[in-house]
Amino acid sequence: MDNIPLSSVGPLILQQVYEDPPAVEITEGERPGRAGTRFVGSRRQSVKIALEVAVRELYDLSRRARAVEALAAWASGSVLELSDHPDQRLHVACTAVPALGQVRDYTAVARVELTAYDIPYWEDKRPSTLTLTAGSTGSGSLYVPGTAPSPVNVSVSVVSGTLTELAMDVGGEVITLEDLSVAAGGTVQLTHTAADDLVIRAGSTGIMSARTPDSADDFIPAPGYAAVSYTADTDVAITFSVHGRWA
Repeated sequence: MDNIPLSSVGPLILQQVYEDPPAVEITEGERPGRAGTRFVGSRRQSVKIALEVAVRELYDLSRRARAVEALAAWASGSVLELSDHPDQRLHVACTAVPALGQVRDYTAVARVELTAYDIPYWEDKRPSTLTLTAGSTGSGSLYVPGTAPSPVNVSVSVVSGTLTELAMDVGGEVITLEDLSVAAGGTVQLTHTAADDLVIRAGSTGIMSARTPDSADDFIPAPGYAAVSYTADTDVAITFSVHGRWA
């Protein structure tokens, strides 16, 4: 959890991991002129992981209690990694910690429940990237790993002059920024919050208002190869990156 191994927390041994099927919201619609409904789409809402942990302390109740408290503190982190999901991560919130009875019962295992709400997918730890070097235009192909659409982050470095207008295209979706004033050496970043909301900054200043009304809401291409391109009014270097998501 958050790069801290469970084995380093205390006298704890992971015995079992349970991964529930994802909670999915189904959207239905009427069949025009016919009886019944039809499937319109679905949206993944959450993924739940439960860990059962044995406490290697059978004789000292206070030490056992401290170990379970350490387990609960460890579980309050935000990024989970498991060996059966190699090179992947899950953004989680702790939704259940061991009960007091599990501390007193030496034969019981301590159970922790973790739920992924904002990003209910296993996600690649390392991003797939494409960098287009200095120029006022460029194009290429970004590989989007996984089995579910994933948001793309963009990092723009101004190489020379002053950047005042920038248009970026990912898989046919275009975001255009106007009325900028980013000098050589400055940066423009398109990133995402923990809740997957798009954030656009020039340096440390938010510039969402620079996005034109006809711009796309976000870059969230489907898995596979997505054509990317950009046009700027000065020379920039631009990197597109994406963490593949796995259903």
